Amino acid sequence: MAAEIKQFFPVLLSVDPALEPTRVEAEPQVEWRLYGKDGKTYLLVVNSGDEGTVATFRFPRRFRSVDVPFGQDNARLSGKTLTVPLAALEPKMICLTP
Repeated sequence: MAAEIKQFFPVLLSVDPALEPTRVEAEPQVEWRLYGKDGKTYLLVVNSGDEGTVATFRFPRRFRSVDVPFGQDNARLSGKTLTVPLAALEPKMICLTP
């Protein structure tokens, strides 16, 4: 687990700006936080509930691509909207490239 977290130290410790969503639709058991690094926006999202759920993030502009370096690779971009399915107790790190 420590090795998995260690790979994200440069992102987690970065002071670069991240693009903030204009709207978030998520159940109360879903926590999230944004990080910026090298012009990219990273979204750390965790479902602390014991059932699966979906969180939706709408951004003020489109991203060129989405990558999921940690967690199930099932996040999808559609226009300015990012849809993130989350299994029970699932953490996920998502990288959004402008």
